[in-house]
Amino acid sequence: MKLEYGGKGREVVGQAKGDNPDLVVDWLNDNHTLTLKQPTIKPLNIEDFASAKAYQQAYYRSYSSPERLTLAREARTYLLGFEQDGSFRAEDVPPGTYELRISLNKPGEAESFGPLGSPKASLGSLVRDGCGPTRRSALRSRHASRADEIRTRRKKKRSRSIW
Repeated sequence: MKLEYGGKGREVVGQAKGDNPDLVVDWLNDNHTLTLKQPTIKPLNIEDFASAKAYQQAYYRSYSSPERLTLAREARTYLLGFEQDGSFRAEDVPPGTYELRISLNKPGEAESFGPLGSPKASLGSLVRDGCGPTRRSALRSRHASRADEIRTRRKKKRSRSIW
């Protein structure tokens, strides 16, 4: 049996550095992601329907529409593998426009998911649209990073024999 892995995507690499050199940043403390940006589907308007029941039926049907199913199949989020020095990597990322999310919290304190968040734990965050294998991007954030580039490299298709 022969297993082939890897694909036509590229490796996305970069490094984020804090603006304040005295600030202790634990890059491994939080999850940082690269998410494919997709077109939005126009929401249904209840005023376009004769009754609330007709709207509800159309609403439920819309979730199994070919357009929505295609978007769900094509959705991609990559967890960036960070190193302690702020360098990061995501492998085999197909071309597209991506949203880069970096969120930093004080070492030892996790991100809070409540309605008010956890401002005492937060060191800063970065959300940047347009990042990914199709272009170079510079990162900027209040505390998270300063003018660092994301580079891409072609990924070689690898093959590995199993038994």
